[in-house]
Amino acid sequence: MNALTEYWTPLSNIFNPLFPLAGAQWEPCYVEREESPIPLLTLALQPGRVSRPVLLAGARGTGKTSALIRLARSLGDAYTVIWIDLHSSMDLYHFSILDLLLALGGGAYKVAVQEGLAPDPQPWQDMVAALSTLVGEVRRQPAFSIPADALLADMVCARADPAEPLPLQETSKSQRYSLKLVGEELKQLLAGLVLREMVGRVNAIFADVKIKGGRDTLVIADGLDKIEPALAEEVFDYISVLTGLEGRAIYTIPYGFYKSSGQLREDFEVEELPNISLHPYREPERRHEPGFAILHEVARRRVQAVGHKLEDVIEPEALEALIAASGGVLRGFIKLMRQAMTQAEWRETHQISANDAQWAIGHERRRMQGALSPTDMEYLWNFLKTKTWGDEKKFMTEVHQGNILTYAGKGRIWYTVHPILVPILQEWYEEEREERGQK
Repeated sequence: MNALTEYWTPLSNIFNPLFPLAGAQWEPCYVEREESPIPLLTLALQPGRVSRPVLLAGARGTGKTSALIRLARSLGDAYTVIWIDLHSSMDLYHFSILDLLLALGGGAYKVAVQEGLAPDPQPWQDMVAALSTLVGEVRRQPAFSIPADALLADMVCARADPAEPLPLQETSKSQRYSLKLVGEELKQLLAGLVLREMVGRVNAIFADVKIKGGRDTLVIADGLDKIEPALAEEVFDYISVLTGLEGRAIYTIPYGFYKSSGQLREDFEVEELPNISLHPYREPERRHEPGFAILHEVARRRVQAVGHKLEDVIEPEALEALIAASGGVLRGFIKLMRQAMTQAEWRETHQISANDAQWAIGHERRRMQGALSPTDMEYLWNFLKTKTWGDEKKFMTEVHQGNILTYAGKGRIWYTVHPILVPILQEWYEEEREERGQK
C-alpha cells in the first residue's frame, strides 16, 4: 500500500454510505440535528411513563439508525435494550408480518443468550415449532421446519449498553431468511388466530428476558423502512398487532405509510425524521445556514476521527458544493464525499478540489438519471412546477426512491425534487418541447 492509498483508505472507510456509524466510531462522529424527535422520545420513554409503541418514519438515508443509537444508549441503563437490524437479518423482499414476529422473538432470545442471561430456550423453540407446523399445513408440507439455528446465527442484533459501542457494522450477514409467504398461503394464515398466537409466543420470550435481565425490555426494530412500497402496504395492514406485545418498542417505517391510516395514528406514537433542511420553506434561493452547518460538522468530525483536519482534506468550495447537491440527505452527503475522495485519489492528490466535487455530483446525477423512466420524468417535472402530489402512490414511491425529499421546520412539512435531478428534468422538458414543436 503506497502513502497516498494509506492516506485515503481510513477517510474512505469512515465515509462509507452502506453502513451507519456504529461501534467506537459513533460517539465522536454523531451530530445532533434540527427537528429531531429523539430528545423528546427519550423523555417519553422513561420508565414509569405510559406511552404507546413508536413508529419512526423517514425516507432512506435521513439518519434514523444513527439517531436511534443515540436513544438506545441514553436508555440503556433503564431497560434491556434489544437492537434488531432487520435489513441485515431478514429477506425484506419476501417479508410478512409473521417474519417480523419471528425476528422479534429470535432477536430477543439471541441477545439474552449473548448477554449471559441464561434465557429459557423453550418459548423460542415452541414459537418455531408452532409456526413451522402452521406453515407446513398451508403448504401441505408436513416436514417443513424453520431453520432456527441458522436463523439465529444470521440475526444481526445486540444489546445497547451506554458504556459499550453498538457493534452493528461488524456482524452484517449476506444470507437473509424469510418464510416467503405469499398469496393464498399468507391469506390463510392471517385469516385465523395465528397472529394472536404468535404475539403470545413472542410475549413469552420477552417476559423471560425481562425476568432474567431484571428490567423491562425496549426493542428497537430497525430496517422496516427499507421494504419496497408495494410490499410495505401488505405488511403494514397488520402492523397494529404489534400493540399486543409487552414492553416498549420502536419500529422504523417508510415515510408516509401512516398518513392515510387513522388506525395507525391511534395505535402508535408516530414521529418523523426528515432530511436536513438547506433552504427555508418556499425560499429555494436562500440558504438555511443551520442546515449547512450541520453537514459541515458531520464532515469535520468524521475527518477528525481518523486524524486529519477538514480544511486539509477538502477545499471549502468543494465542501459547499457537495452539501448543496446532497439536498440535506445525510447518507447522500456521505456518498458524495466518498466519491469525491475517489476522484482526488485518482488524480494523485491529498485534497478534494472543486472539480473533484463536480465530478462526484455528475457521477451521482448519471446514476439517478439511469433509474428514471419517462413516466418518472413527467411526474417529477410536474411536481417540480406545481408542488402537487397527484397520484399518492406514485408520490410515495418517488419519496421512497429518494427522488422527492421531505423536510420539516417551524411546524411545517414540505417536499422538493432532489437538487441533483433538477437539471435533468429541465433538459427533459426542453427536449419534449422541441419534439412537440412547442418552442
